[in-house]
Amino acid sequence: IGVDHEYKNPPGNPNEAVVSSGDDPNHFHPRYFGTGVRWHLPDLENAEVGYRLAHEYFRADGRSVTDATLEGKLEVFPKRDYRDVFGLERASEPVVEKPPSVPALKGARAGAALKATAIVSTYGAERLLGPCLDDLERQTLARQLEIIVIDSGSPENEERIVREFQRRNSNLVYIRTCRETLYEAWNRGVATARGEYVTNANTDDRHRPDALERLARELDRQPVGIVYADSLITTAENDSFEATRANRVWKLPQASPRQMLMDCPFGPQPMWRRALHDDVGYFEGKYRLAGDYEFFMRLALEHGAHHIDEVLGLYYESSDNLSYNHEAMRAELDDFLGRYRSTTPLEQIYPFLRDDTSDDARMAAWFDYANHLVWQTPYPALDYAEEIYRKLLSQAGDQVEVAHGLALALLLQNRPDEGAPMLRDLSHRSEIAAHNLRLLEAGSDVNPRDLRIMTIAHPGLLSLPRVIPAWETRVPVGK
Repeated sequence: IGVDHEYKNPPGNPNEAVVSSGDDPNHFHPRYFGTGVRWHLPDLENAEVGYRLAHEYFRADGRSVTDATLEGKLEVFPKRDYRDVFGLERASEPVVEKPPSVPALKGARAGAALKATAIVSTYGAERLLGPCLDDLERQTLARQLEIIVIDSGSPENEERIVREFQRRNSNLVYIRTCRETLYEAWNRGVATARGEYVTNANTDDRHRPDALERLARELDRQPVGIVYADSLITTAENDSFEATRANRVWKLPQASPRQMLMDCPFGPQPMWRRALHDDVGYFEGKYRLAGDYEFFMRLALEHGAHHIDEVLGLYYESSDNLSYNHEAMRAELDDFLGRYRSTTPLEQIYPFLRDDTSDDARMAAWFDYANHLVWQTPYPALDYAEEIYRKLLSQAGDQVEVAHGLALALLLQNRPDEGAPMLRDLSHRSEIAAHNLRLLEAGSDVNPRDLRIMTIAHPGLLSLPRVIPAWETRVPVGK
C-alpha cells in the first residue's frame, strides 16, 4: 500500500466538512481539490484502527501488508521502499522490515476467521448501545463475528462504551462520522466489513443467543442472497430475549416476488452475502426510512431469499422508530415500489407463465396482480391497477370480473361519477357486485376490507405462496 497518513489541515475536528480555499497541499497536484471543493477533515485515529485490524487479519491468514510509502507517517505495517518493490534502481539495497510501533490487537478472537459482520449504526443511543453490544458478544457465533459500530455524529458518548468493549474484543471496530443517513452508515459498514455475511444489528433490538449462527448456517446451505427469520415483539426498552415477556410474534412470509412487491417480508434482522454488493450495489443513501426494504428486495429479486420459520429475534416496537413517520415513509415507498412493480417481468412474479404461454394464463396473472395492488398491500397502487384493468378490458371485452375490479378501483380513488354507474350496471349480472353496491349505497363509511372481490381462476395461481398482508403478520404468541 501507499499512504502518507499526514495532512496539512485547516482548523477543525475530524470528519468535519470544510470547503477548500486555495491550492491543495495534500495531494500530488495543487488543483487535486481546487478552490471551493467540499471535503471532510481526516480522522487519523479511526483510520489507524482499521489499519491495525487489517494488519492483524492478514497476519492471522499467513499474509502480510507492506507500507511502501516514501516518508509516510503511518507506523502500523512493515516498511519497504516502493522502488525496491518495482525494481527502480534500488534493488541492490536491503529491504528494511520495520516492526509496527503500535501493539498487535489482543484477545482470544483476534485470529479467528470472520463468518459474519454485524453493523450497528448509532445516534443518540448511548442508553441502548451497551446492552446491544453485550447481546452480540453473547452470540454463539461471537468468535467468528465482527462488530462495526458507526457513530453518525451522535451528541452522546457512545464512543466511551465502545472503547470499554474493545478492551476485550479485538473484532469490534468503531467509526465516527458526521451526521449521515442510516443507509449511508450501513454502506460505510459494508465497505469496512470483513465477514463473509453481513447483518444489521439495531441498537434497540436483540437476538436469540444462537440467532446469527443459525442465519449464517442457513446461508451456508441455501443458494440464496438473503435469509431472515421471525421475531418476538416487545414494548420494553432494553429487553432481552431470555427474559422478555413479549406476547406477540412477527411471523414473516416467504419472500416470493409477488410478496415482495406488496409488502416487505424481511423483518428487522436479516443476514445477506457481503460479496453480492459487488453485483447489486449498495443501499440507496437518498432514502431515510425505507432503504432497507428497497435494497433487500433488489437483492432477493436477483439472487433469491429464504425465510427461516423460527423466532430468532426480539424487535422493539416504539413510536420513536424511524418507520413510524408514515408520510415520509410512503413517499419513499411510492418512489421505488412504483418502479419495481412496473418493471419486474410478469414471468418472474408468476413463474407458471414460463410453461403456460396462453392468453388465458396471462389474463389470470395480470388480473391477480391488479387485485393484489388494490387489496393485498398496505401500499395500494390504485392508478397502476386501474391501468391494468383498462388494458385487460380492451383485450377481453366487457368481462364482468375485470369491469368489477375497475369499478372498485375508481371508487377507491374517489371517482364515483365513473365507478358507481359501472358497479350499478354490474349489480344486475353479479351477486358480488350487488352486495358491494348495497354496502356503498348504505351511506355510512365502508371499510374496504368488507367489500368482496372477484377472481379469475387458473391452476397456476394455486401453485404460488399466498401473499400475507402486513396486518396478518403480527399475531399473539402461539397462534
